[in-house]
Amino acid sequence: MPASADIVKPLQDFVLIDLQTVPSESAGGILLPTVFFSEEEKNEEAFVTPEPRAGTVVAVGPGRMSIDMKTRIPMPPLQIGQKVVVGAGRGEKVLLEGQLAQEGNLYLFRADELLGYCEMEE
Repeated sequence: MPASADIVKPLQDFVLIDLQTVPSESAGGILLPTVFFSEEEKNEEAFVTPEPRAGTVVAVGPGRMSIDMKTRIPMPPLQIGQKVVVGAGRGEKVLLEGQLAQEGNLYLFRADELLGYCEMEE
């Protein structure tokens, strides 16, 4: 677990995810980097459409407040260390001080951007 969990604490309904950085491999054995594309780039034939990715929960926010601001909307049953699946091209990259863009693999996602999670073993 990165030490960043002590530095970055998600607010509202955000979840801090450590995304897997293992590149995908094509049928011919060519490694394909895990990247996001702008809307303009997505239309170019040279680019591969990104697919959903897996990651590990690093920190979970307390939940968003309801519209009347009287109650907190509960978060999904997520735990630190739990594996999750997130949509392609979603999330906000978090860079810690001194990190280069290519070194960072921490992203903040809203709880409703998560596609699924694995049950934790007891």
